[in-house]
Amino acid sequence: MKKEKNKKSDELHCRDATAPYNFVPINKTVVSASDMLPQFDRYDGYTGYIDLYINTLTPLYIRDSYTKEEDNKANNKKKKWENADFFSPQGIPSIPGSSLRGMVRNLVEIVSFSKMEYIDNSSFYYRAIDDECKTLKDAYFERMGKKPRYRFSAGYLYKEGNNYYIRPAQKKNGKQYKRVRKRNLPYFSYHWQEDGTCITVSGRMWNKKKYDWLIYPPDNKAVPISLSINDSDAYRNDTYRMTDDKDEEKRKDISKREDGDLFRMQELEEKKKSSRKMVPCFYILWTDRKGKNRIYFGHTPYFRLPYELSVHDHLPSCHKEDGLDFVQILFGNTHWSAGKVFFEDAKLVCSIQQYDEISPAILSNPKPTTFQHYLEQGNAKHGKLAHWDNEPEEKTGTGFIRGYKLYWHRNTPQDEEYGWQAKKEVVEEHPRQYTKIKPIKGKFEGRIRFENLSDIELGGLLFVLDLPSKCAHKLGMGKPLGLGTVEITPHLVITDRSKGTDEKPGRYGRLFVNKKWHLPKPDVDMANFSAELKGKFSKFILEKLGESEYKDLWDHPRLKELKAMLYYDEQKMSDKNWILQTKYLEVEKFKDRAILDSPVNILKKSGIDLS
Repeated sequence: MKKEKNKKSDELHCRDATAPYNFVPINKTVVSASDMLPQFDRYDGYTGYIDLYINTLTPLYIRDSYTKEEDNKANNKKKKWENADFFSPQGIPSIPGSSLRGMVRNLVEIVSFSKMEYIDNSSFYYRAIDDECKTLKDAYFERMGKKPRYRFSAGYLYKEGNNYYIRPAQKKNGKQYKRVRKRNLPYFSYHWQEDGTCITVSGRMWNKKKYDWLIYPPDNKAVPISLSINDSDAYRNDTYRMTDDKDEEKRKDISKREDGDLFRMQELEEKKKSSRKMVPCFYILWTDRKGKNRIYFGHTPYFRLPYELSVHDHLPSCHKEDGLDFVQILFGNTHWSAGKVFFEDAKLVCSIQQYDEISPAILSNPKPTTFQHYLEQGNAKHGKLAHWDNEPEEKTGTGFIRGYKLYWHRNTPQDEEYGWQAKKEVVEEHPRQYTKIKPIKGKFEGRIRFENLSDIELGGLLFVLDLPSKCAHKLGMGKPLGLGTVEITPHLVITDRSKGTDEKPGRYGRLFVNKKWHLPKPDVDMANFSAELKGKFSKFILEKLGESEYKDLWDHPRLKELKAMLYYDEQKMSDKNWILQTKYLEVEKFKDRAILDSPVNILKKSGIDLS
């Protein structure tokens, strides 16, 4: 029976996880563009604009900004309110230029093999008491200890000025705490006793707890332990701290929250009329890899621990080196040069459908703490996965950040079994958990202006705008639900900046024509010219990579994964099997930490072969 169970567990780790997102592998080589730094004493590149004709293939939603009056409504503590309108400056539904810029920049960063620049460098927290991953569970108990050799201490958190301190508790028979019979007290609470001791109560657990913890009185003779700014900030930034209710963070009355937040508890304790100005806690003193003294702490024993390694520590070394890359040259860099591309809003020119105010379904999506998805796992077996405290291995690639997270295209129905709209009765039962939106289906037109771009730079811009057949872009909110799939048709326009002749003046040979700006265009077939520029960019990147075996950049294995994520076929993306293949993971498989297969392989499983 045991062998049978282990075999089943191993099967669960054969990359059979499902999710509405996947990853384009992070590049292990960064293409340098230092030799492309623009010369600011000359103007010998291409200047002009790219008209964007955007057609929504699935409903699109981008939230509108708030007026002062709407902002006051949104901040009303008694009644929830939010603006469901589509982004509409001057009353015209539009796709913000900033949204287009972000999407295009991200794609350019991928295809140009640039550095992963915008990445959170925080450290995540975890708790692994019953985790299926043995490597993580062992790491957790190595720090925490097990009964009867607990490694954590007990004390009381308090604040002086802007600094936090922990005063150790007194010891009795060598211990600062003991377990006591559960007294049916509120979850995530603490209760002072007449003898100066304090009982702490943790949150709900699937296996009903029989004990709480009692901490002995504060030891006023002990030297207080100072919390560093790093430790305080790390604890405060643990946004994934477990709560007993998904709605906890939205509770307006913070005194009624059940989230185990010690800083919140201490703040409330100070406001009480007869207050001890401190709250009970458990803690562990440790030294990090740089030799600095640190402290873990939490409301109850077996609290959440921060990983020692940060997200940045899981980047390949080439992403941490100095030097300019292609995306910095094109979009600008605060240290070297300004950007050379400028995005305008794309305005709605043809409305196909404008939805009434509705609530989209809620999806309990995995966070970056889901290391089995966000880190490369190589040929990991059950229970031996790489987590956020494992040093990346150059040889196998295990432990590196998985790559760029993109969402699959999904043509989901509006209100059927796997529809993107929430059921009315569910929304009415839990109104605070749902948002309201007014999506749109229609056609938008926008423009990207550019100045002094080289062949390669303009080619790179066109490369990510003019996608291969059966590929589409993603914009706006609700991407996991299937919203935001758009088709972009770019049209390149080059302006002739030369003086020209009297018969055919260039940009600076005349200022106005028929009461409009004079913007002359060279006699060039723009469709063929665009294809030529894209080819030059493709060849440039492949040569920089030393990949001579590929005729086109889209043939590169890494970009095949990107092409898979961009693939869109209305009929196939509407198929129930595809919807199931790209939905969020079921709880049981999530607990077993199933791994995501590659985008190309997931398409193959659904009968789609890009080759």
